[in-house]
Amino acid sequence: MASILQNRSEHAWSVSMASASPPQETAAMTSNGATLVVPDIHNNFTAAEERIAEVRERFPGRISQIVFLGDYFDDYGDTPEMTRQTAEWLQHSVEQSDRVHLVGNHDLAYLAPSPFTWCSGFEDAKFAIASPILDAMPRERFRAALEVDGWLLSHAGFHQRHAAGRAPAELIALADSALRQLWEGAQPELFAAGYARGGSAPSGGITWCDWIKEFQPTSGIHQIVGHTPARTIRLFALEYETGRRFRRSYEVNVAYNETFPRGKFPSFNVCLDTGMRAVALIENGAIVIL
Repeated sequence: MASILQNRSEHAWSVSMASASPPQETAAMTSNGATLVVPDIHNNFTAAEERIAEVRERFPGRISQIVFLGDYFDDYGDTPEMTRQTAEWLQHSVEQSDRVHLVGNHDLAYLAPSPFTWCSGFEDAKFAIASPILDAMPRERFRAALEVDGWLLSHAGFHQRHAAGRAPAELIALADSALRQLWEGAQPELFAAGYARGGSAPSGGITWCDWIKEFQPTSGIHQIVGHTPARTIRLFALEYETGRRFRRSYEVNVAYNETFPRGKFPSFNVCLDTGMRAVALIENGAIVIL
């Protein structure tokens, strides 16, 4: 069973997909660089940039890539002006070569508006002020999914119905193709809302899959997602020996350093959406939650 080490001075929680011994932060961040994963922003791009700056300062010269999990827009009580500011930030962000921007359900409502992509929080007034800025952004700057060091990243995750029997590379190709279809006005099922979120599909696609009601571990796939908010970091894994599925939740402000040997889990999955309370670092198969 995985070891749990409490270290309140580090304020980090790590999962190694390659080693059975707890990695140190300095060992995990190799000279090849780490990937910083930033979950749902929902207009709070200031907090996102602050977290990015904090991590860069903590690991100087170590961060080679930043991946955003999507949902840049919409929040309770937001205004058209806040939407405009977010769109201007996003326009600047997508121009930076070390950043990858995945799409979320709240983004597609503005980037590819239609009844199919409609999402709660969308307002005509917000769309009107943001669309001139968003229309100038090349759609190829946005991605549907990405694999980093054995972790498959998307906004909400690939449901078992879509992922079973497919390798990560196949799923990414499938997602990229579906996103191109969406830009052209199609309604690919991979971007549909499922019953759990009020949609008509049997299960949510990669921008809609509900972590609590729909997501299931898929053998051979390790995913990092956002989309379903909570105050805790949530895990959902599948064990080899028993086939047992288990969930765990960790308060972000509790310092854990927990290592899981990859051989024990054919599927290990993390939901990062905590209202910008946490980000993640990925390096050589290890994930550190900060």
